[in-house]
Amino acid sequence: MNDTIGNRMLTLRVEHDIPRVTLAKELDLAPNTIYRIEIKGDTPHVYTVMAYAEYFGVSTDWILFGKEYGE
Repeated sequence: MNDTIGNRMLTLRVEHDIPRVTLAKELDLAPNTIYRIEIKGDTPHVYTVMAYAEYFGVSTDWILFGKEYGE
């Protein structure tokens, strides 16, 4: 699997067993927005990255780069 922003965001959602529609509602996003990021590889808006990080308790650095700040 490619190590991309979309794949890391998909991994978070799948590991927490949260359906795309449920997460979209929780983050006030369209389900299609999540699909386009996770599957199509669209670049997420900065606020979407921040919302994922807060919701899943990870850093934005992990979502964007696959590692924590300073690694």
